[in-house]
Amino acid sequence: MLGLVSVVTALGAWQAATWDARSQEFERDAGDARDVSVNQSVQADYAARTDLEASLTARAIAAERAGQTEPLELALIDNRIQATLISTTPGFADAWYVWQSGGFDPAAAPIDDPDYLAGRDGFYQSYGVAGAVLDDLSHQLQTRSGVLAQAALVQALALFLIGLAGVNRVGAVRVAILILGAVVFIVGVGVALSAFGAGS
Repeated sequence: MLGLVSVVTALGAWQAATWDARSQEFERDAGDARDVSVNQSVQADYAARTDLEASLTARAIAAERAGQTEPLELALIDNRIQATLISTTPGFADAWYVWQSGGFDPAAAPIDDPDYLAGRDGFYQSYGVAGAVLDDLSHQLQTRSGVLAQAALVQALALFLIGLAGVNRVGAVRVAILILGAVVFIVGVGVALSAFGAGS
């Protein structure tokens, strides 16, 4: 019985250490993902301001087309619009030209275009989601490792009781302590098994 309890306790301690190491790895990865998300969100915020400014500037230039019939003047105006939009976030210029062809409908402004928003914000948002998922996985494994640590304490008590039973000279007391040690061991096994569902 001592051998069985010792092996089970050792396996539980090994699994707890494995989960703890994996938890720390997930925690580091989650921190890295959050750092990237924050950095990219700052860049996305800057891009939103510069794209809006470019849109307003291009809109003002496009207003100069009204009443123009000279092909050269129209080409120069279009060239100025293109030069204004060339440094914007990828996808914004395409959305702007669609907006222009639709008569500059306020409800269809390119700054709100779904494809443009996905290109501008999707990168940092995806890292934010990845960080949250990794952080949750880290907490789950920490919880499981903690439950196994509790199980190890219970099984250590079982080891003590079984060892104590072996040195007791009174037969009835020895059997009673041995039974108590076996019960405590079974409780420890139950606690250890519950760790595989804990935190999920």
